[in-house]
Amino acid sequence: MAAKQKKRENRSQTTKIDFDPISIESRTAETAVLMLRSTEEPVVLQESDTKMQEFCAGILAELTREHYACVKMMQSPVVGLLLTRITSVDPDIQKNSLQIISNILQDPVCAESFSQSEDFEFRPILALLLSEYPVIQHLVMQVIFTVACRRQEEFCKAGGVENLVDVLEVLEWKDVHHMILAVLNKCSEADQFVRYLCSSGSVNRLCSYMAEILDPELSGAALAVVVKISRLQEGCEILHEVRMEEQLCALLREEEHAGFQGAACQGLRLMAVYKECRDVIVEENPVRDIVSIIKNEAQPMETRLIASQALSELLKLDKRFCQAVLERKRQECLECLLQLPLGKIPLEMAVSLVTSLKHMSSHESIRAKMLESSLVESLLCCFQDCGVGCMQLKVQSCYALANIICEEAVKDRFLAQGGVAHIVQCLQSSSLVLLQAAATLVQAAAGDHKLAKAMMYAGALERMLKAEHLRTRFKCPVWETAIEALFKSNLSMKFAYIGRLEQNDITDDGFYIMRRVERPFPILEQLLINRVSPIRPIYVVNFKAVASEPPATVAPSSSSFTGKKSRSNKKRENASAEHSSFHSMQLDDYEALLATAYGRCVPDPYLPCYLEQLQTKLDQADLFAQCGQAETKTLQTMICVLANFVCEQMCGPDSMGKWHDHVQELHLNELKLDLGTNVIPLGYVRVGQHLERAMLFKVLADCVGLPCALVRGEGQHAWIEVAVPETDSEEEAQVSSLAPAKSDSFCTTPSGHMLHTMGTQTCPQPEPEPEPEPEFIVQPHKSLNIPNRMIRPNAIVDLMDMIGKLYPIGSYNALKYCGKLQ
Repeated sequence: MAAKQKKRENRSQTTKIDFDPISIESRTAETAVLMLRSTEEPVVLQESDTKMQEFCAGILAELTREHYACVKMMQSPVVGLLLTRITSVDPDIQKNSLQIISNILQDPVCAESFSQSEDFEFRPILALLLSEYPVIQHLVMQVIFTVACRRQEEFCKAGGVENLVDVLEVLEWKDVHHMILAVLNKCSEADQFVRYLCSSGSVNRLCSYMAEILDPELSGAALAVVVKISRLQEGCEILHEVRMEEQLCALLREEEHAGFQGAACQGLRLMAVYKECRDVIVEENPVRDIVSIIKNEAQPMETRLIASQALSELLKLDKRFCQAVLERKRQECLECLLQLPLGKIPLEMAVSLVTSLKHMSSHESIRAKMLESSLVESLLCCFQDCGVGCMQLKVQSCYALANIICEEAVKDRFLAQGGVAHIVQCLQSSSLVLLQAAATLVQAAAGDHKLAKAMMYAGALERMLKAEHLRTRFKCPVWETAIEALFKSNLSMKFAYIGRLEQNDITDDGFYIMRRVERPFPILEQLLINRVSPIRPIYVVNFKAVASEPPATVAPSSSSFTGKKSRSNKKRENASAEHSSFHSMQLDDYEALLATAYGRCVPDPYLPCYLEQLQTKLDQADLFAQCGQAETKTLQTMICVLANFVCEQMCGPDSMGKWHDHVQELHLNELKLDLGTNVIPLGYVRVGQHLERAMLFKVLADCVGLPCALVRGEGQHAWIEVAVPETDSEEEAQVSSLAPAKSDSFCTTPSGHMLHTMGTQTCPQPEPEPEPEPEFIVQPHKSLNIPNRMIRPNAIVDLMDMIGKLYPIGSYNALKYCGKLQ
């Protein structure tokens, strides 16, 4: 039996390619996605099978309501497929596909991935804007609202702006107008989008829509878009052509449009930046309506806040708006609001009101009229709140006060309301912005002597010079300027802290120097009013308090010159009587006696006579200054004459100055006892060393117009620096140094006191010893075009040994005279 053979296949035969249709039930979202992504369309579904597409899209629309489903959807390239499905002719497929996109865009992470996809495009979506089905239009607007702001450039290139405005012009579709205006409002935050609106002509169409639409809500939404367009010059030019300024001003006057007043104020604030629009706004005069909105408590607080900000900007831009506020004293309404507690008005509103007053006070012609009201009191109320958020309010108040602080009508009110204490407290702040504002106010106040004295008395200078403000002096530009302004108002304080008065620092009445510098350095009023120690002498300049005849009871004592300890019996009895009376008094009576004895400044009848005598000597030497520029020889001779004159008054009984330090101490003690105070007028001092002679030289030099600098070293060392211009050829010439002549300004009385005679009496004095020949110094130009006060000092004047001799700064003799070399 033959074996059964195996059946063979013909492999060359064509395989079967047609299959019967099958039905697949999808239970998960992944299956539906795979079906939609399949390239074998005949296997899954037919193009004409719209029911299957509608069914799948509906399932995905429901599933994507959950976050997890959206994430799973975005893990596959579904963007292009969805955009293809929304082009279907079936409205249900369009709706379901748009719903899927809308659900995905509601998730922030998925929305970013969807909008940045390379397959995304606007044209299929924009094509559905004109759909006859409202639900599809709403879904389209939801998608555009999310994606348009992320891809503005593609949106504009696809004609999205024109399509939106086309829909706005169809008044029957007002149900989607809110969403369209919301899209335009959100996209208008970008300058590039606003420029496209202006170039495409959409702004004019939008203004026409705002005028035609009767719905208040839609008009308000369109107005919000117009306000954002007005921040750019291109937008303002187009709005100016349609007279938008007049429409905005009209909205402020109409009570039925109260809801639009906030947006109208904002639009006017932005449009007023450009001159053409500002001129129209000035003619309409909306200031009175803006002030009415601010003070109207029935208005929403947000509207009042926007109105206050708009008013501040308008007042900053044009003086004519400030004049409009002054009409009927409308600024008083602002001042009254500032006096309310911050709980009743927002802090931002208070800052805007203060800023408005600051802008008004910056104009001199308006400032005087503002001072008639309670402006100062309102501004000082802003310093009472110490909250952290009040910093900006204090900053603007400081700048506002700086504009008016030097007015006569403000000084007394500022001091009476405790304004100085508020400013000093601001100087302790850690905020650099507040320190800058407070320093600006201090600088402005230092221009007035009374205010500067109050600042000094309150310790403003000491706080500004503290070590913790060392970095502030570099970060805050006006900090050093404010310190210099305070120093300029009180040269005594400047000399005590810096130890130097420049050539441009001109001393005047009230200038004083403490023989021993103390910290903090007291002002003269404190020295006269407070209970100060009578031990350390204080030299004060007093030209105006001139007595008719020098009183003999307050003149310097001769016993102090000679070093004798004996006094007249009468004087000894008076001193012992006073001493016993001090111990017999009660404590209150003793303090009252101290206040009487030390609380006054003794008149100085001698210093004015010094000036007259010096002027006579200068006139006799034929010294003339030409327009503040002295000849070189004249300048040196002037220095020598003044130096010798100072030596004559300060050399004591010995014209050659041969006395010891204890002689000066005895002399000062006699003066303190005779005058009844340690505040000694400079003219009374007859025995002086470096400090006293340099001070007298500086005071008299400032009176006769001789530029010089007063410098203080360690201890009692002080010297005078002068500027002597040098020649290029450095020609040398001998400078005559006049030896100190015998004094003719004092005499000895029978009681032993040496009195000033102002040149009317003389007493024999020993002839001066011959002095060695002076050294040579550089001969300056005969005539220069540079004022002497602008030349840096280069020489030191000898007032102790070689009277009137000039030592170049930095030389051995100069260092030795200044006490820097032993």
